[in-house]
Amino acid sequence: MTEIINLNKVRKRKAKQEKQEKAAQNRAGNGVNKQAREAARRERKALDRKLEGAKLPSPEADVTGPSEPQAEFPTDTSTPKPR
Repeated sequence: MTEIINLNKVRKRKAKQEKQEKAAQNRAGNGVNKQAREAARRERKALDRKLEGAKLPSPEADVTGPSEPQAEFPTDTSTPKPR
């Protein structure tokens, strides 16, 4: 003789199992707790500060160079060129 099953309980059991599987996937995808996120953020900030302090000055920030850039071609348009 076959066993009598309650379809409502089977449906609920299946929904619960699917919910647990989805939660496991979410944990695997997001999976970092708050303390680990904060520790990683602090480590990144410390590394950024260290790198910022070790940067070499850029050539644009050179104070000994000319105050305004010089053009490659003369910009004097007062005398027309002969044709």
